[in-house]
Amino acid sequence: MAAASLLPGRRLSGRRSVKGDDHPHGGGVPAAPAPARWIDGKAVDQAVAYALMAAALVATYLLH
Repeated sequence: MAAASLLPGRRLSGRRSVKGDDHPHGGGVPAAPAPARWIDGKAVDQAVAYALMAAALVATYLLH
């Protein structure tokens, strides 16, 4: 019993909490669903534009 008293935050009784407040995930409360992922079209367009500009820069360097 002396070793159990050295552990902070441990309950010595065998009772479980009714609300589950000692459980890290909320004790049976369902988590909110993750938001649906969506792709930002503007960011994709900008990435494609940068890739094309880089390709044009490399092609110009190699041809001259």
